[in-house]
Amino acid sequence: MKAVSLVRRAVVNIVSAELLCVLILAAVSITHERGVLLRAMDVQLQGRVDSLFGAVQDEEDPADNVMLDPREMQVPRGDVYAVYDGKGRLLGGTAGAPASLIERRSAQGT
Repeated sequence: MKAVSLVRRAVVNIVSAELLCVLILAAVSITHERGVLLRAMDVQLQGRVDSLFGAVQDEEDPADNVMLDPREMQVPRGDVYAVYDGKGRLLGGTAGAPASLIERRSAQGT
C-alpha cells in the first residue's frame, strides 16, 4: 500500500471542506433569493388585488363600473379570460372567447 503524505491529506481535506462550504453557501443563497423574489411577487399581486377590490367596492358612484383596459393587460398568446361581477354579468373578456367559457361562468354566478 502506497503511503500518502500528511501534507497531501491535509490539502485534500481542506479543499474538500472549502468545496462543501461553497456548496452550502450557494444553496442557502439560492433559497434565500427565491424567497425574496416570491415575497416581492406576492406584494405586487396583493397590490393589484387591493386596487381591483377597491374599484369594485367603491360605492360612492353606484353607476360606476369596473372597466378592463386591454392595453394594460399582458395576457399570453392563446390564453382566454372572462371577468364577471357578483351578479354573473360579463364585465369583459378575450375577444372571441369560447361560448362554453362564458356559459359555464354565468351558470356558476362567479
